Amino acid sequence: MAAGDSGVEPEAFVTVGDRVAATGTSAELGERFPGAERVDLGDAVVVPGFHDAHMHPSMTAEDLLHVDLSAERVRSPDQLRAALGERAARVPAGGWVRASRYDHVKTTGGVPIDRHGLDRAAGGHPALVVQVAGHWAVASSAALAAAGIDDDTVPPPGGSYGRDAAGHLNGIVYERAMDRVFAAMPATSLAERLRGLAMALEMFHAAGLTSVGDTLVDAGGLELYQEAERRGQLSMRVNMLLVHERFEHLRRLGLRTGIGSHRLRLAGVKAFVDGAIAGRTCLPEEPFEGSDDHGMQTTSTAELHALVLDVHRSGSRLGVHANGDRAIALLLDAFEAAQRQAPRGDAHHRIEHCTVITPEIVARMRRLGLVHGPGAKPPTSTRPRPRPHDGVGPGRRGAGTSPAGSSRTTGRRARPRR
Repeated sequence: MAAGDSGVEPEAFVTVGDRVAATGTSAELGERFPGAERVDLGDAVVVPGFHDAHMHPSMTAEDLLHVDLSAERVRSPDQLRAALGERAARVPAGGWVRASRYDHVKTTGGVPIDRHGLDRAAGGHPALVVQVAGHWAVASSAALAAAGIDDDTVPPPGGSYGRDAAGHLNGIVYERAMDRVFAAMPATSLAERLRGLAMALEMFHAAGLTSVGDTLVDAGGLELYQEAERRGQLSMRVNMLLVHERFEHLRRLGLRTGIGSHRLRLAGVKAFVDGAIAGRTCLPEEPFEGSDDHGMQTTSTAELHALVLDVHRSGSRLGVHANGDRAIALLLDAFEAAQRQAPRGDAHHRIEHCTVITPEIVARMRRLGLVHGPGAKPPTSTRPRPRPHDGVGPGRRGAGTSPAGSSRTTGRRARPRR
């Protein structure tokens, strides 16, 4: 147990249900709770459950039902083809082969599998392989056809289609272009997703997690969590960021940040400015190393300002995904404009990831009282050090990575629920 205000580590503690009710010495707690069962943990160290402020358990629940292409399991192109082929052999004719956690750097040498390679591996089935960062995917020819995507299809705002040297689709769908493929896939039943959630919770608990922030919850995810809670199966506290497309429903109902139960609560609204460093879809000020590519802005500046102002005025909190320093600067512009038009002292909006930063960005975040919502491992380096093929080079001038070490300066970091 951690030391309390007294600075002295407690010798014993009492639990009531799933809560720590009291701490102190064995003698005093024995007098206060004479009928309590005693458990001697010996020399073991007891710590509170861990909190992860940025995860996607509702997505993990779905992913665990499909092919796991993580680098820990699939380490070569041959193993990737074998994993997809094994699943394809068990899928009925016309059924989809779905896979996730594909790391093109570690598994296929930095060169993503293309639609033709996926066609062969999946035996002609419609198939979708989602890259580990979740910001791009590879669709097979049958999957593209099911989604109505061909060489002449115009990409949606905030998305794009990859093409080969001849200008034909190579199967890669970036950012919002993925939505059309997802919409073409058959929905997974609630019963199956509950099974996936049970597996996810077991995995998270094994790592010591007892509460998380699910930072991208759609209507299906909300249904999943509510049903799990109703059945008594939600063994972890979940703080949800609801997709911004559902914000209008919240506003009409007068609901805002904080509503919910002890187990399941609305943290706010999720939006995006750019994509991920892995895959070169984030939005940096300087181009990716060795190119003129500045990545992708997934939400227009006008839309971003309107959304930030609407959520800000409603009294809810925003958690906005922004990785590149240009994306972060655009988001700060929107936060500053909203604060000028509708001053709030309790907003504490979040920037999710907030990876490539400058001293000016940190100063602006501090003035606004923003929260840094980290994703994955907070980098500790002071300059970007990407994996090969990520493309944000070490020569970027004046930029560092992630304010995790600068949160003492901004004054705020994402906190667990109490």
